[in-house]
Amino acid sequence: MVIASVMGCISYKNNCIMVCLALVSVFKVTSSSDNSSSYENIKALKESLFSQDRYSQELRPVRNQSKPIIVKGFFDLLTIVSVDDVKQEIVTNGYLRFYWKDERTNWNLTDYGGIRYLPLQDHQTWLPFLDITNALNGRDAFANRRSFVAMSNDGNTGWMPSGLFHTYCDLNLLSFPFDVQDCEIQMCPIYHAIEELQFSLNKRVHKAFYHPNSGWDLLKAEVFNEKKSVMANITYSCPTIHLQLKRRAATIVLNVVVPAMLLSLLNNLAFLIPTDSGEKLGYAITVLLSQTVFLSIVSSMTPQISDVIPALTIYLFILLLTSVITVIAVIFIEHFHHQDERLQANEDTVEPFTPPLPSSNQTIHLSKSKCYRTIARRVNIILFVIVMVTSSIATVWFLTFTQASL
Repeated sequence: MVIASVMGCISYKNNCIMVCLALVSVFKVTSSSDNSSSYENIKALKESLFSQDRYSQELRPVRNQSKPIIVKGFFDLLTIVSVDDVKQEIVTNGYLRFYWKDERTNWNLTDYGGIRYLPLQDHQTWLPFLDITNALNGRDAFANRRSFVAMSNDGNTGWMPSGLFHTYCDLNLLSFPFDVQDCEIQMCPIYHAIEELQFSLNKRVHKAFYHPNSGWDLLKAEVFNEKKSVMANITYSCPTIHLQLKRRAATIVLNVVVPAMLLSLLNNLAFLIPTDSGEKLGYAITVLLSQTVFLSIVSSMTPQISDVIPALTIYLFILLLTSVITVIAVIFIEHFHHQDERLQANEDTVEPFTPPLPSSNQTIHLSKSKCYRTIARRVNIILFVIVMVTSSIATVWFLTFTQASL
């Protein structure tokens, strides 16, 4: 009795051929001579197909080397591992399914005990290697490959390499944290021009085993078979995987945006604190320090050098500027409010004691004291209105801008 274990067999739609993508293990549960015969058949088949004088891994598997070899396949996305806003890096996990016809490898089933599929290690046969042109940690797409190749008796071959792809993504953070990003995994066979090797991958990205990322939603995933010219006379067939992602902004909104808006409200309330309480300046400085902390948090989430400044950074900077104006205004308000006390202290220190007599000096002193306090109250009201209007306009602008980007 023959038991065959085939993992991941996929229907090759063009010619209805079943191509195996993993190791095929065949066990014949009979006598010891039968097991030896099955092993000898596989060994003889490999020696016949891949002898040094018959097969070379460096040559494309077409008999007419002037014709290109067509490699078809799919891309399966497993997960978006991470998106680094500071490094402008996206890490994806997935695997590619490649199918092509090896014209140099075919055999008769009756000559080798009915063996239909032959499992091979990836170094035993020709493979359509790809380089990632926008990689950040090595160009070879499958440098740590450890995958098997399945070959059928008519030469149809399947290979399913996988890997973690660290690629550069030019993130536009203008609408951060309500941004939508377009990232790509750009692959290219730099050792074979389009006259030698052509890729024809399915446009649809398979997501049967996709695991969502906690911080990003996948809006779109497509594969484009592009032609890229590196030099004037050399063109390459380059599959490009396009991913469109939308950030999940709830955490950042609750931790940064909402507290910043509440701090802007608290900053306005600094002008309503009575000047005689002595807490006006300390309160304003506390709000200023809090605004500084939130601005530093957002700065740590975005690139230090960028062509685009996020709208959230501009909004927090405006709130920080209003807090600075509030602190400066409170200092001047308290200065004018207590000006009469300093004048009275100077008069008590310089002038000798004389019996109080009705004179015009007391009237002048009282009028000056009332004038300074009036100035302090008016400046307090004017700056309260200016800071409140400025922070309100900034908040409305930020909310309108982010709403338009959704």
